[in-house]
Amino acid sequence: MTKRSQWAERANAIYRGRPYDLAVAENWAKRVVDYFTPERIRSLPKATVRNEKPVFIVGMPRSGTSLVEQIAASHPAVHGAGELDFMHRVLTARWECLARARRNYPACLDRLTTEIADGMADIYLGPLTALKPGAARITDKMPLNWFHLGLIALLFPGARVISLPARTR
Repeated sequence: MTKRSQWAERANAIYRGRPYDLAVAENWAKRVVDYFTPERIRSLPKATVRNEKPVFIVGMPRSGTSLVEQIAASHPAVHGAGELDFMHRVLTARWECLARARRNYPACLDRLTTEIADGMADIYLGPLTALKPGAARITDKMPLNWFHLGLIALLFPGARVISLPARTR
């Protein structure tokens, strides 16, 4: 048994809900990486919403996302919003392309239209803007939003993304 498996088993013993399944997580990550090729991102419809408010700070946990957010939020036009679950809300919304698709995410995005992309972008932007309506930029430092960078590219073309490297020892 690998050390990674031992930690997963220990977490599963503590967690009373659905246990973490490393194979499922790895499969999901592989599907996302394999799907969002540069060619596919160029070919899929994109939202027409042009909003410069969101700034995505992504990286692995403990990579410095909090420090980067604090630095950015020291500017008076920037609001540091912390770790937001808004991209998760976008993914769980019952959009036609997701609900009717016979294939899982992200392959269901083959059915994406500009209209659906605009609606998905609005699901994110509504609560984001409400956090600090007057801010020119609002940071979302959910470290694992890096899993959603392909979708972010479709919903927010030209979005600002600050990607931090994983820490090495």
